[in-house]
Amino acid sequence: MAATAAEVTRLGGVGIAARCDHRNDKEVEHLFARVADEQGRLDLLVNNALGSPPQSVLWGGHKFWEVPIALWDDLIDVGLRSHYVAAWYAVPLMIKAHAGLIINVGSHGCGTGKSARSTVLMSYSVGKAGLLRLNADMAAELREHGIAVLAIWPPASRTEGVLAQKDLFGDLSKWKEPIFTGRVVAVLAMSGDLLAQSGEALVIQDLATRLGVTDSD
Repeated sequence: MAATAAEVTRLGGVGIAARCDHRNDKEVEHLFARVADEQGRLDLLVNNALGSPPQSVLWGGHKFWEVPIALWDDLIDVGLRSHYVAAWYAVPLMIKAHAGLIINVGSHGCGTGKSARSTVLMSYSVGKAGLLRLNADMAAELREHGIAVLAIWPPASRTEGVLAQKDLFGDLSKWKEPIFTGRVVAVLAMSGDLLAQSGEALVIQDLATRLGVTDSD
C-alpha cells in the first residue's frame, strides 16, 4: 500500500495510503470523512474493490455448485455492494461542487454472460452484470447534480495477481500494464462534457484510440 502511494507521488501526483476494509461500512465512512477533512472535495471515485479468490479459482472453470457459497459473498459484497456503499459516501462531497466523476470498473464478461466455454466463476459474471445496471441507474439519479457515472472495460492487464499465476494465462506479451487504463481514465476525466456519456459502458482500448492515449504516454 505504501509502495503504491510512493509510486503515485513519483509519477507526479500526491500518493496517500489509506487502509480500508470494504466489508466494513464504518471503515468506508471514515475514509470518506478523512477525504472531506483533509482535501475538502472529491473529483473522481474509481470503484474497483473485489473480494477475489486466487486467479486459478476465479478463472478455473469451476461450476457454481463446486465452490463454497462464501465465494458469492466475497465477489458480490466486496464488489457490487461495496461500489454502491463507496458511492453512497462519495456523492455528497460531489454534490457540493455540482461536479464529479464515478468510474465503475466492469468486465467484458458482463455483457454477454457465460458461455459453454467460459472459465470464470458465475458469481463474478453475475456481479459484473449487476454493475452495468448499478452504473446506468446511478447515472440517471446523479445527472441533475452534474455528476457523471461511467463503467469501463479494461483490457487484459498484467496485474500482480495475474503475474503471480502467469502460467495460467499463457502468453502475456500483448497484455497491458495497469497504468495504461489509469492514463486513459485520467485523460477521459479531463475530456469535456462527460454527462453526455453518463450511464454508458466504455471499452478502454476504444477510448485510448479516440483520446489519443498510447502505451508510451
